[in-house]
Amino acid sequence: MFINRTIFCNVGEYCRLRWRVILVPILLILHETTPLFDWADANTIVGISLLIMIFTAMSSTFSYAKVKRIDYKSGWYFVAGSLPGGILGAWLNQFVETNTFSLFLGDFYAAYFFYVSF
Repeated sequence: MFINRTIFCNVGEYCRLRWRVILVPILLILHETTPLFDWADANTIVGISLLIMIFTAMSSTFSYAKVKRIDYKSGWYFVAGSLPGGILGAWLNQFVETNTFSLFLGDFYAAYFFYVSF
C-alpha cells in the first residue's frame, strides 16, 4: 500500500509539474516567434499559470472534502501565507520585462533540474 501511494504521488507530482515546465516556455517562445501570440507577454503567461494552479487546487480540495480528508486549520495557514504572496508576485510582475522573465525562468529550471537529478 505504501509503495503504491508513493508511486502514484510521484507520478501525480510529475504530471502537475510537467504542464508548467512545458506551457510557460512554449508560450514565451511563441510570443517571440509568431505574431499570433503577441498577447502572450510575461504578465499574461504568469496570470494563466496562476489561474490554472487555482483551478487545480480547487479540484483537489473538492475531491478531498468529499472523503473528509482535509485539515482545515493547516489549510487556512497555507492560504494566509500564499494569498498575499500570490497577489504581491502578480503585482510585481508588471515591472519585469519578458526577456528578463525568460532568463530567470531558464535559470530556475536549470537549478531545479540539477536539484532533482542529484
